[in-house]
Amino acid sequence: MVSDLVKASIFLLHHDTPSLPSHTVNTDINVITLLEITLQLLPEEEMELLDELYKLNLKTETC
Repeated sequence: MVSDLVKASIFLLHHDTPSLPSHTVNTDINVITLLEITLQLLPEEEMELLDELYKLNLKTETC
């Protein structure tokens, strides 16, 4: 679900994409709202833990 919201946001922000399908042309698509919803769905504690694990991994690789 989160990845679908991110993909939709990227699609809508990409300037080279062809025009949207006819069933979505008349709707007001707010990319910022999509990204805000995505951020709310991401578990913040898990993201912080993954950041810390990534930093530890970088330190062990350089030693």
